[in-house]
Amino acid sequence: MDKKSYIYHLTMSDLSKIIKFATELNEKSTDGLPPVDQWNPEHCGDIGMEIKRDGTWYYMGTPIGRKRIVKLFSRILRKEDDNTYVLVTPVEKVLINVEDAPFIATYVEIMGEGKELNLKFNTNVDDTIVASKDYPIRVVINKKTNEPSPYILIRRNLEAKISRSVFYELIEIAEHFNELEYIKKGKPKWISNSICLFFILLNENAYHQRYESPDKIKSVSSKDWDIPYWYVDAGAAMMNCMLLIEEQELKSGFMGLHLSLIHI
Repeated sequence: MDKKSYIYHLTMSDLSKIIKFATELNEKSTDGLPPVDQWNPEHCGDIGMEIKRDGTWYYMGTPIGRKRIVKLFSRILRKEDDNTYVLVTPVEKVLINVEDAPFIATYVEIMGEGKELNLKFNTNVDDTIVASKDYPIRVVINKKTNEPSPYILIRRNLEAKISRSVFYELIEIAEHFNELEYIKKGKPKWISNSICLFFILLNENAYHQRYESPDKIKSVSSKDWDIPYWYVDAGAAMMNCMLLIEEQELKSGFMGLHLSLIHI
């Protein structure tokens, strides 16, 4: 698309002009996603727009109730290198305050089975994405409450927070992956009935970054290792947890669910 076709004479402080620009831009783009990363316009400050933790968009303290308008704004949203967010056009950009993540993943669909299983997410602005290495899930643990906050990459560097109900559904999927086969053999629901579940999560990229540090650089890159030690260490962590449980004279078990698209 010709960059000149995006140029409009508008003042970003005028909300109606932002809406008009986003509408015309959406009509011109086949996928509704303009090349915002290619634009480097003047920063025009804060116009009072905000995305709350629950995904609700506000303008001057008032919720934006029309979903069509929110969707239009979401197409011209960009996350800057300093982790701030802006609504951007080829000629101007304005600050938008985001409490947590700009989007919310409100629905998950399970596609396929076994190794071919995929998780497709829908967001509150009607984005659809299939979790993968390119669109990973990451989990952040609150250091004070130990509560997990899962996110999935939607596009560029914009994420959606996975809603609590969807996250619980993912846990249920993980539980039943192995448990159903176990029950078919006449065994009890050892996962569903457990008083405590431990999730061993790993981040392969963290290993590569660590072994690129000056004190760890070797002749062979970690990406060329014959043995994926991140899995070895994850297994060792699991065994330590099980040994600790056994020392308390309790029973333990593990399931072999492999979700390589989840990172922490």
